[in-house]
Amino acid sequence: MLDTLRSHLGAAGLSEKEANIYLALLQTGSATPQVLAERAKVNRSTAYLALASLQKRGLVSSVEARGKQCFVAEPPDRLTRLVDDAVRRVEDGRNKIMEALPSLMALFQVADPAPRVRFFEGADALQAAREEIWATRAPISEIFALDEDMLRVAALKQEERIKLTRHIRGARALVAIKPGVSFPPRDPDSFEIRLLDFQRCPFRGSLFVAGHKMCILTTHADGMGIMVNHPEITAVFQALFESAWMTATPYQAPFGN
Repeated sequence: MLDTLRSHLGAAGLSEKEANIYLALLQTGSATPQVLAERAKVNRSTAYLALASLQKRGLVSSVEARGKQCFVAEPPDRLTRLVDDAVRRVEDGRNKIMEALPSLMALFQVADPAPRVRFFEGADALQAAREEIWATRAPISEIFALDEDMLRVAALKQEERIKLTRHIRGARALVAIKPGVSFPPRDPDSFEIRLLDFQRCPFRGSLFVAGHKMCILTTHADGMGIMVNHPEITAVFQALFESAWMTATPYQAPFGN
């Protein structure tokens, strides 16, 4: 039971030594730092530091008994206040970041003669790259191969993906569909789709162009990708997309989709 309680106290923000001291104090009711240090199996100076931290958080208080300084635990429901305070700090921090985000993004996107290149690896990182492209206000152009690997990726956080792309309008996608593979659930109004011949497009993954950003992602295994931020480089890929778009076949969704 103590191991579970120690874990829960850690989740509330207490260090391992603070949790050990606090649990020892709950069991003794009132004790000197020396006794608590022995019970928690830490040295006395560590016990004093932990007690000072716990006292600052309002979880313990000190009393004098028989000329010695002793400590007593405050009611454990004080821990909820500690967690509530932490939640408020996180929310305040998030609000401040959201307020500062436009200015931070402006600094991030300051024109630079050298292209900014970032590398992504793993499912979570690739999803973050997609969301960065989807969140842009620039028109989105995408090329991707619809095969089993892409279906596996699309199935991850499917509802979240549809929700994130629902606001997208005016986007275009060139899709090479592998025979026997069908489109995963999607918002039909997000993208205008044209088809490429899968047999002539032996690749896995996708390419996005949006504004000055271009992202190339693979779907094989855990996946990897790169994000390039540079107007001249993205202009080249946008021109290639436009050339392919003019000769691609408009997609007709099967009846009922």
